[in-house]
Amino acid sequence: MTETRFSAAMNLIPIEEVRQIWRYDPITGHLYWRIQPCNPIPAGSRAGSLSEEGYIRITYKRQRYMAHWIVWALIKGEWPKGLLDHRDNDGANNRARNLREASVARNMANRRRGQGENLRGAHFRRNRGTWIAMLCKEYLGSFPTEEAAHEAYKQAAVAKYGEFARFD
Repeated sequence: MTETRFSAAMNLIPIEEVRQIWRYDPITGHLYWRIQPCNPIPAGSRAGSLSEEGYIRITYKRQRYMAHWIVWALIKGEWPKGLLDHRDNDGANNRARNLREASVARNMANRRRGQGENLRGAHFRRNRGTWIAMLCKEYLGSFPTEEAAHEAYKQAAVAKYGEFARFD
């Protein structure tokens, strides 16, 4: 995930300074400039742009910031200790209720389905004509149908990831 690349390298500015620079709209999840960050961008305008990865990125004083990190800092009064996860898997949705701290494993549990998967965790074995269930390279068993393999995946995912488990 690219977030770790940016968050690890971020020069985290003091929270009080963050509050002087950005304003958060809890209804939309957007950030707005309280100041004029540079000549063409006026104070009051929406901060950031959509990255190729689907996250809102903001540049301030030649330093890149992930918008969800700034939102977290504004709401919680501190920078996140680890990764932040978007509950709905939409990296541009920075509403407070959509953000949660997560370990790398839990954040990965909430990722999108792999290419070619119809039901998450179920994989067809052509050589045997059966379905297998897998969770993070862990073999969960062989099943006669895709639905049965998916059910096994769902049970294992809930046991391992709790609320971070994703089934769609």
